[in-house]
Amino acid sequence: MSNKRRSRKTGPALSENQALHLLIGICFDSHEGRELGFPFRDDEHRRQLWELHKDRLLTVEICPDGLRERKPGTYPAAWFDYER
Repeated sequence: MSNKRRSRKTGPALSENQALHLLIGICFDSHEGRELGFPFRDDEHRRQLWELHKDRLLTVEICPDGLRERKPGTYPAAWFDYER
């Protein structure tokens, strides 16, 4: 019997473009074969990925060097779309 821990949330990983779009509301290209600048199948797909990954996305923000810890009182773009 395996003792491996399983993640509480399972589902697809975010692509870099999807994470960028959820964090700042835009992405600069889309290699997922979707509309340029919108790397999701549709808004429902975007909402599903937000729900799966929001715990992590609420803790980070984009900076010139990559990701860093989010400043208190700031929120990702998707939070304004789905949480407030």
